[in-house]
Amino acid sequence: MKTTFFFQFLLLIFISIFIGTGCISTKRYEAFTKEKVKDIPAQYEINLPDYLTIKTDSMVFQDSIVHITKGKSYFIPAIFYWESQHNIRCDLHPTIPLSIFKNQIVKLADESGLVDKLGTKKLELTITQIPSSFIYNHNEKVLIFIIAYSTSGGEIIYPILSPIKVNYRIIDNHEVIKEGTIQRPNGQKTITNIWKSTKKFTWAFIDDYQLSCAENTKQIFQGILEVVNEEP
Repeated sequence: MKTTFFFQFLLLIFISIFIGTGCISTKRYEAFTKEKVKDIPAQYEINLPDYLTIKTDSMVFQDSIVHITKGKSYFIPAIFYWESQHNIRCDLHPTIPLSIFKNQIVKLADESGLVDKLGTKKLELTITQIPSSFIYNHNEKVLIFIIAYSTSGGEIIYPILSPIKVNYRIIDNHEVIKEGTIQRPNGQKTITNIWKSTKKFTWAFIDDYQLSCAENTKQIFQGILEVVNEEP
């Protein structure tokens, strides 16, 4: 009986250390997220053509390139079952998705010959909402037996699925001839970590995020193209 109790005691100590070390601090998470995203705006920097204006007046810009918030967490220690869950919310500075949006709009406009379709008219876009946030989740479950235990859990990152919203105005000789709003859902998917470190896992999600921003922009541009091609 004493031997069994001793093994259980050692298991409890080991499991508490195991669960504790599996959780990443918000400070560390912020540091390697900043390392990944700090140069993204410069990578997508591009000059807008004369016929195109993109405004962001209604958007809120935080001071830091990354804003980290500790989310809902809990820890359940029981005799035969332990469970923990920790969430971190990450809000990227809007300049990150906006730089991707502008870059892609200019490329798509050039590829589609938008300037010829507009003729003497000009296009004004006002971005009112663009996806820029995600949640990192770490969860762990431990089932304790007499002299052994089993674990399950892992890391998940999922986007906060706010849509992208853009107001448009087509202007001819200082007169607005068409205006409206185009909205498209954020199509980025949740991903689960199988083999990467937390840092590389988060960086992989941010790579996916950039691709998703480009695809969201493509969907918005298709809506703009339909409006431009409509009969007056």
